Amino acid sequence: MGKRSVLRLLANSFFVSILSVSGAFAQSETQGCLSDPLHHHLKAVFPEGVPGRNMPSPDKTDYGHSFVIPVVVHIMHNNGPEMNITPAQVQSQIDVLNEEYNRQGNGFNSNGADIQITFCLASVDPDGNAHPGYELINYPASVGVDPYVNDTFMKRETGWDPNRYLNIWTVRSITPGTIKGYAYFPDEVAGTTYDGVVLEYRHFGRGTGTALGTTNGRTCTHEIGHYLGLYHPWGLVEGSCYTSGDGCDDTPGTVGPTYSIYPSCATGNSCENTPIQVENYMDYANDRCMNMFTGCQADKMRSAILNYRPDLVSIDNLINTGCKEDADSLYAELEFFLYPVPSATNVFVLPGASMGASSMTYRIFDHKGRMVENKVISSAPSAPVAIDVNKMAAGIYIIEVTAGTEVQVKKFIVQH
Repeated sequence: MGKRSVLRLLANSFFVSILSVSGAFAQSETQGCLSDPLHHHLKAVFPEGVPGRNMPSPDKTDYGHSFVIPVVVHIMHNNGPEMNITPAQVQSQIDVLNEEYNRQGNGFNSNGADIQITFCLASVDPDGNAHPGYELINYPASVGVDPYVNDTFMKRETGWDPNRYLNIWTVRSITPGTIKGYAYFPDEVAGTTYDGVVLEYRHFGRGTGTALGTTNGRTCTHEIGHYLGLYHPWGLVEGSCYTSGDGCDDTPGTVGPTYSIYPSCATGNSCENTPIQVENYMDYANDRCMNMFTGCQADKMRSAILNYRPDLVSIDNLINTGCKEDADSLYAELEFFLYPVPSATNVFVLPGASMGASSMTYRIFDHKGRMVENKVISSAPSAPVAIDVNKMAAGIYIIEVTAGTEVQVKKFIVQH
């Protein structure tokens, strides 16, 4: 019997009764995140980086359209209350993510950015079998998960290919017991057994199952921010306005976490002597105080996908994980994607679903109408095609993309 069969009990058998959650757990609203100390730990253990991690592409660029990320949830348990996460609770967490990464519903803030990332509960497992996108796994070490000791054991034994799925693990507790969740940064671990998000079971989902009444599912939003490359507003080191930052001018710097309590969601002054952005998902305010990412944070997350997780959002992968339907409505109105504009090294091109074809040809013309490149790609690409523009003179160019009977034209700029 294979590893997956031994370890995994699918959701058909996990409609179990919900155990009550004591009001004594309300103090956990001020629990923190372990991503910063884990960053420093990894740097000490792997000074040259975690072996086998995905290396960045040459251009930190961005699509002009939405991404879809396939998700699988591993509900780890030792026959305790952590096994009582319900299917409705799993779906509630996906709903929260889709609101907050698309500036909708409870995730709407007039000053916030639309990240344009949709999360899809995978319906096909790595072996090509139908799957509900979540599974119940008996794993005694899910009590007191210590990322410094057994984190990768759990992930290695139960995780799905991190280049094809965002793995989320829920556990009874994380050592030390004041931690809600954690994730590693993509430049450190993307594509390795460290990759993914770990959450304490009471801070997963909202309004149902084991989720605390004061939890709106935003611990997961926060940790996926780390998974996509975001730092806390104070950066990687607490205690001073001058030691580090998150690299975003539109997130006011702080010396450390802001534990704002709902309903006041009080704020103090930031390092820039402006109000601290307690509503930012990457700080530590109560869930109900949070409702925004900034434009810079949006750019960083989308860039991280293209740099470290391009296969995750490829059309091929969305088909193979059962998430293509989620992508169709996003891609259908677009002829083809072209980015970045301007560029000095590579321009990337990918035909949209509406151009559906078995092959693609592109031709590039300079501003005088002279053809400077002509290439036939035998099969329709599911991942972006890189066009080297490094040797082209600076200026305006026209690219003509033919896919099947569809022909579309766009302009781009080479700027050295």
